[in-house]
Order: sequence, then structure tokens, then C-alpha cells
Amino acid sequence: MKTINIVNHDKIPINTRILGIDEAGRGAVIGPLIIAGVTVPEEKLKNIKRIGVKDSKKLSVKKRMTLSRKIKKIADYQITCITAEDIDNYRANNKNLNTIEKDAMKNIVKKADPEKCYIDCLDIKEERFHNEMQELYPNIDFTTEHKADDTYPIVSAASIIAKVERDKIIKELKKEYGEIGSGYPSDKKTIKYLKHIPKKELPSIVRKSWNTVKNLDT
Repeated sequence: MKTINIVNHDKIPINTRILGIDEAGRGAVIGPLIIAGVTVPEEKLKNIKRIGVKDSKKLSVKKRMTLSRKIKKIADYQITCITAEDIDNYRANNKNLNTIEKDAMKNIVKKADPEKCYIDCLDIKEERFHNEMQELYPNIDFTTEHKADDTYPIVSAASIIAKVERDKIIKELKKEYGEIGSGYPSDKKTIKYLKHIPKKELPSIVRKSWNTVKNLDT
């Protein structure tokens, strides 16, 4: 697991700090899971809204890249990269994906130390996840909702940072491993890549613990 810590641009004065957290690559079978956190002082939240952030899935590649650069000029951010190999190792030690992701999010919250935190909820039960985070950090006001990346601009910003970072990594992996597609099981190019390699020879960029791999006829 690799973490890029908050970039300190001295943008955040001592007042109410707002943190948004989201991920990219959770359901992928190839490539990393990226967790991103974006932090701004509350009075600068309007700047995040003004640049037109929205759920990264609703933006073109070009627009995401442009917004990512703008966000990084406005806000501080963290990026945690959990590789496919990391995920397989964690799962081999009985750590499920929710726990892997939650641990990364908890580290981001701890380092950002915000007064308010908005998270795109990973748990099927919003209240359960909210209570867990609130109990761990009682001095922070948490909002944890499904589709928060479509509701709260600060989470949209985190969504964009995470997606752009993952796309960049996938682009680099393609240079080394060839056409791997997007890395998601729904992508025919990804499945084609997985099928043309014997299971025992699949590279470390593949989440071998995924059912997608286990069910391959190779």
C-alpha cells in the first residue's frame, strides 16, 4: 500500500476544515484500488463548487483531468494506492475488501484531522458505517451516504482525484502488460486479457483472489 500524504500548500487556515473521501477501482479485477481525500476550509468550498465538479463517472477523461488539476490548486489532498497484490495478501489473511478500504479511509481522516467529513459510503448499511467512523473520531462531524459523490461537491472532488490517479496507473500498466482494458470484469478487453494467460502465470496486477479469476476456464 502506497500513500501520498496531504500536499501542504498552506491553503488551509485554522478554521472549519471539510474533508471528502471517495474511491476508484473497488470492483476491478486488474489494477489498484485508489482512495482519495480532498480537504478545504469551509469558506473555500464554494471554489470547489464553482469549477463544476461532479461524480467522476459522469465526466469525460479530458474534463476529469482538467478538474483534477484545478482541485489540486485549490485543496490539499491525499491518495492511497492499494495494489492488486496488496488486496490478495490482505484477503489471504481474512481481511475483506470493506475492511481494507475502511482502514485506508481511517488513515486519511486521521492525517487530515477535519472538523467535518463526507464519505461515499462503502457499507450497504449507511448507519453502521457512520457509527463506526463517529465512534472512532467523536470530534468530527461525519456524513456517510451512498452516492455521496453525486451529492456533495467535496466528495465529487475526491472522486475525480481518485479516478484520474487510477487511470494514470492503468495507462502505465498497459505499457508493460499490453491491452488490459479498464480492469473491470464488465470490460471484454479485460476478460480477453485474463483468458489468454494461464491462471498460474497471471501477473501481480491481477487480483487473483477475485471470483472473476477463479471462474476463468484457463
